[in-house]
Amino acid sequence: MITFLNDSSDKPYILLKQKYLEAVSAKQKLVEAISIASFSSNTSEVDTRFVNLKFIDNNKFIFFTNYKSPKSIQFESHNQIAVSIYWQSTNTQIRMKAHIKKTSKNFNNNYFLNRSKKKNALAISSDQSNPISSYNKEIGEVDSRYVNLKFISNNEFIFFSNYDSPKASSFISNNQIAALVYWPSINVQIRMKAQIKKTSYEYSQKYFFDRLEE
Repeated sequence: MITFLNDSSDKPYILLKQKYLEAVSAKQKLVEAISIASFSSNTSEVDTRFVNLKFIDNNKFIFFTNYKSPKSIQFESHNQIAVSIYWQSTNTQIRMKAHIKKTSKNFNNNYFLNRSKKKNALAISSDQSNPISSYNKEIGEVDSRYVNLKFISNNEFIFFSNYDSPKASSFISNNQIAALVYWPSINVQIRMKAQIKKTSYEYSQKYFFDRLEE
């Protein structure tokens, strides 16, 4: 669950809370799971992962992580991120871009000390693991979005998109992407990095015309 603190009076945040409550009422599993995409200036790669959003304090979205984890190193390298939220139970997708920074030491320590000893022991002892996300070189920004995966052909994952869309422009600018598959019903997360390219013209046209006949 997400805890709301000091609710913002701005319309986007009012709508966000409304959609969140609808998802909770619809019994959305793992409603606090959000996808965060980042870019590493050190490796020039996009990455993405799910985190548990703990608090929304006015216009700040707060989650917790090990400062030595790969994602923390990426955040230090490039502090602009993209966030995607998808609540399947209400067919709601929320996307945003933001800059990330650490919470205050007091806020962090207070949260840590109020958790169970078992959770804290696991957090201290565990090694951190090293939605399609892209990086647009022209504007220097990471973006993230959900797409519908249509086919898996051998080692190729195929979806369809308008070639004039913003995401297509990002792919042309930098063809390295990060993909994240998440099935909340069984709590399975699959992460991968890949190079993206267009399908053949014939393949794309066949899919398009087959849809028209449906």
